[in-house]
Amino acid sequence: EAFRDWVANVDRTHYLFGTVAGPHPFPAMVRDFHRVIGVEARRQLLERAGRLPDAAVACVGGGSNAIGL
Repeated sequence: EAFRDWVANVDRTHYLFGTVAGPHPFPAMVRDFHRVIGVEARRQLLERAGRLPDAAVACVGGGSNAIGL
């Protein structure tokens, strides 16, 4: 539905996709929004495991799932 509205109303609709692509400021916005996930993950790891992991693994793609870490 979001794509349909975006294509039908380009003069008043802007679609923001959740990946680290596009012109400034969109990659920075994605980074800032995903930072919330990284902060929460860090807090939970320290709380539950008492330390940070040696590595973090993320799937291949646009990078948005790992940018906040």
